[in-house]
Amino acid sequence: MVVRLRAIGECAMDVGGTRLGPDAELAFAALLVLAMAGGHTVARRPLTDLLWPGAPDDRARHNLRQTLYK
Repeated sequence: MVVRLRAIGECAMDVGGTRLGPDAELAFAALLVLAMAGGHTVARRPLTDLLWPGAPDDRARHNLRQTLYK
């Protein structure tokens, strides 16, 4: 799957032919964090803490799965 990041001009990501912009806030943020990791593993916990601060662990993990599925 090809992922393209656009950081100059319109901020957007093209993921497998689908464009994600900042209007898809959580998906955009999650993919941006993963892309910025540069191929390194990103643990779920820091990602869920960033996107759903204060949420119970099981709820945050569920939200992450749903967000990445979209």
